[in-house]
Amino acid sequence: MGAGQCVGSVSDDNLGGKRDDAQVAPRGRGNLWGYARALLFVLGVGFVAFLVKDAGPERVLDVILAAGPWLPVIMVLDVAFLLSDSLAVRVILGERANNIPRSAWVRSAALAYAFMVLLPAGRAAGEVARAAELAPHVEKTHATLAVTHLSAAYMFANAAMSALTAILAVHFGGLRTPLAMLAGLNALATGGFGVLLVAVSRSERLKGWVRSRFPAFAKGSFSQWFDAERSGVPVTATLICLSARAAQVLQYGLVLVAVGAAVTVPRAVLTMGIHLVSATVGDMVPNQAGVSEGVYSAFANWMGLAHAPERALSVVLVVRIAQLSLALICLGASALLGPKSKEPAGATL
Repeated sequence: MGAGQCVGSVSDDNLGGKRDDAQVAPRGRGNLWGYARALLFVLGVGFVAFLVKDAGPERVLDVILAAGPWLPVIMVLDVAFLLSDSLAVRVILGERANNIPRSAWVRSAALAYAFMVLLPAGRAAGEVARAAELAPHVEKTHATLAVTHLSAAYMFANAAMSALTAILAVHFGGLRTPLAMLAGLNALATGGFGVLLVAVSRSERLKGWVRSRFPAFAKGSFSQWFDAERSGVPVTATLICLSARAAQVLQYGLVLVAVGAAVTVPRAVLTMGIHLVSATVGDMVPNQAGVSEGVYSAFANWMGLAHAPERALSVVLVVRIAQLSLALICLGASALLGPKSKEPAGATL
């Protein structure tokens, strides 16, 4: 009796130790990845400081101050990008969107944008916030699926714009031009990921394969896609996201004007493509600190700013200032609306 109790207690301790080890290992890897991202962020900020020093702090400041009057218009075009995401989610939800009150739509859009700009996780953090805001008014599964479909549409739109950038870069610089190759790879990567998201939602066999090979993915942000078979490609949502990208092309054209560059339509598209390349390359670094500035500086010739590094660097800095300003406004608006909507379910956008 006593020996049996003794063996049982040892077994439980051993099992407990194994559980603890299993929990500590992922937690340790998570902490290590967090430290690595923090280090990358610090290095990125240091690299930005180096680029500003190299270009001339006074010259960079002069360009940014001269661009000041253009900031409201640049911010308004970012509002178009913000609203397009909400419109795409509404289209994806269909009739279920009628259950979401107006204030919830506004608060979800505001928080999604603010978190996307201000938090290290970027768009992923924004979409989590959006789903959390919409979930009380529709089933949680539908809210999660909607923002995941939005992610697929967003990927397809990025792929189309990156492909256009690659075509223009080949036309003006040749097939082996670095920008052409990077934009082409970005088109393949983002388009492929969008196809994967849609394919997984429609195929039980593919779901099983992903679960067995990539269990963390199946349990992460896209876990709802593995619950039951879904159908349909977010065509309308993709077109809405493409229209948002068109607004961003206009935005980057205005930014080029603001920093004193000569602007053409191909140059505005190429600048937008440079932004997409920098976003993909800098995905591992919180807020893409240093990566965006480095990529814009490296491709300054495509913006007509090869001999004006302070202006090339100011392109991304002006956009950052506009986005940070709008993000703070969004935070203020979401705080004024309060954590929960008081409107009746029928009041929608």
